[in-house]
Amino acid sequence: MKIVPLQNKSRKGKIFFAVFVLLIFFLLISSIKIRQFVFGGVIKMMRPFFNISNSLKENDLKNKNAELEAKLLSLSQLEKENNDLKSLLSRVKNPQNYILANIISRPPQSPYDILIVDAGENQGVKKDSLVTAFSEILLGRVVEVYPDFSKVKLISFPQEQTAVNLLNSNISANAIGYGGENLYIELPDSIEVSPNDTIVTQGLYPLAIGVIEKTEINTSQSLKKFFFRLPVNLQELKYVLIEKK
Repeated sequence: MKIVPLQNKSRKGKIFFAVFVLLIFFLLISSIKIRQFVFGGVIKMMRPFFNISNSLKENDLKNKNAELEAKLLSLSQLEKENNDLKSLLSRVKNPQNYILANIISRPPQSPYDILIVDAGENQGVKKDSLVTAFSEILLGRVVEVYPDFSKVKLISFPQEQTAVNLLNSNISANAIGYGGENLYIELPDSIEVSPNDTIVTQGLYPLAIGVIEKTEINTSQSLKKFFFRLPVNLQELKYVLIEKK
């Protein structure tokens, strides 16, 4: 019978234990790498979905911010319009004699010298009613009336005639429209007219319609033409006042 020395057994046990530890170590490392590989792959696969989710959240926030900004802008605009209306009505001597209307179409959107306003039969507008700016400046007359809007022909409409007075010169005449908010008065060459004379409508309650800006002399016909424009910027005017009949 062969006897194995205890020293050899001890050495083999240590070797076996070392191999066992190394094996466990490699298994752990392999397991960690496998987990990292698998986890990394899953992350890569899921990343587009995460990006989509983040993008949707970001777009949702942007939309909400845009909606809030639009509401604030709308409130600011309403406040401005309210203040404009208060300012306008504060200038009118007898607001109960007028119908307030918003301009919804103007040259060049509407043809020639025509305005479309958002007041009609339902608001009490009548044909031939005078249309003014600030109740002080004559713009034109209502020529067509519909349930909720009306058509206004400006006094500057081509060949439209308006009876006027030249205040400083104390002269009566007809103002003739020739388009683009422009008008002229034609008088004999012998009549003297003050430079920059103010032109108003005839009647008990005269309305301003302009100030003479330019003069042309036709020597062959012994006539003078005095040119002027409506004294208001129609592109900036928002509201008109229509006289009640």
